[in-house]
Amino acid sequence: LTKYYPAPDTTVIRDMKEGTFIVYKRSDLRGLQGISLGVGSNDKNNQYSGGRFEVRLDHPKGKLLGEVVVAPSQPSSRMVVTEVNIPLSIENQDGKWHDIYIVAKNDRFPSMAVAALDWVRFELQH
Repeated sequence: LTKYYPAPDTTVIRDMKEGTFIVYKRSDLRGLQGISLGVGSNDKNNQYSGGRFEVRLDHPKGKLLGEVVVAPSQPSSRMVVTEVNIPLSIENQDGKWHDIYIVAKNDRFPSMAVAALDWVRFELQH
């Protein structure tokens, strides 16, 4: 578990509420075995309720490839970023390009953000 403080000039997505997403268009899935995220926790300016991030294929409600639960965190004076890993289950790779959606889910508190999103890393087979 890696934790760090983001640099002062870092841009993070702070408002990942229920149903919001980022998308990577026309992605090659060959060798993709997981996605790691840098998720930011509560600080004096932002409150996050926790929830989960899902990875979906071709649409925000498309086939679920993997997910990770993000627990609510204790407030601190500065945002702390923690690395979380999402193992992916990609069956029958068809060799086509696909869109990959990373979707925030918050069933308990849909009007609150799950966490901040600092970075995304694609984990490939060696």
